Amino acid sequence: MSRLCALAILLLSTSGASAKSRYQDAPVRVIELTGDNIVTVNINGVEARLVVDAAMGSGRGVNPEIATKAELKPSMIGFLTVVGPVFISSRTDNALVDYGMIKRKDRVAFSDRAIVKNADGKIGPAALPYEIVRYRLAPEQAGEKTIALPLGSRGMFGLGTAHSIVKIGKEAVAVTFSLMREPSITPAPTSNFLAAALDGKLAGEASQTLINYEVLRPIRQLVLNKPLVIAGRVVDPLMARISDFGDATTIPEADAPRDEDEILVQAKKGKKQRHQITLGRSFLKGCSSITYDFKQEKIILRCI
Repeated sequence: MSRLCALAILLLSTSGASAKSRYQDAPVRVIELTGDNIVTVNINGVEARLVVDAAMGSGRGVNPEIATKAELKPSMIGFLTVVGPVFISSRTDNALVDYGMIKRKDRVAFSDRAIVKNADGKIGPAALPYEIVRYRLAPEQAGEKTIALPLGSRGMFGLGTAHSIVKIGKEAVAVTFSLMREPSITPAPTSNFLAAALDGKLAGEASQTLINYEVLRPIRQLVLNKPLVIAGRVVDPLMARISDFGDATTIPEADAPRDEDEILVQAKKGKKQRHQITLGRSFLKGCSSITYDFKQEKIILRCI
């Protein structure tokens, strides 16, 4: 859910041919992920264990230790990640990445701050050299149904994505998935929109959750009186990032007074908000798999 500049997201994708031609012309290569969803690659000859994080889309990022060992050098391409009040400046290098079944030059991001614990970095499913990336969540069950969401539109260079766009009322909302968190989560502007559209209120005390680059940010539960339904499934619970990228003062309290320390400056009137929701493991309960099919340009769930 951290906010990256659009150019950075594009440039972190695979260098070279467009994703469309790459997926359409290649044979179907499939990778299935289980457990910790870690793949092992070599970056400039240095082994790196990367978590395949669906919320990362088409990006690749490594911790400082791997960047040093792999002798990654800053290029002219860099970007800024904003996580609440924390700004992380990242550099990138076009490194030689060996995925085992293919070796190629790919752009890898790094900064002075670790992007993840218990691994050497993260990579998005659209950055892997596979046409199908499948997360195995649980054994298949009788009565499962297939739910398909279209992949979001590609960037200006035809590079891949790992999100979908859904309509909630008259608004378009970018939907991503994350197996690295339990609840579904949304930033303040989208929380305000959902509260207004679906009669929502903030409930309970604020707690802290890890967002990106191991940064903790405050969240509260957003209770919606009208159900939020995505892909035929109800999003519940839903947590609001109450003080990130906006102002949560428009959301009424369910049973607790508002903490003014949680509020940031409100966005300027008339500014178009980009709405987004990251669906966590709680949304995927009852699902045996989530598949990113880049050839068919779909995200496919198998759920009861």
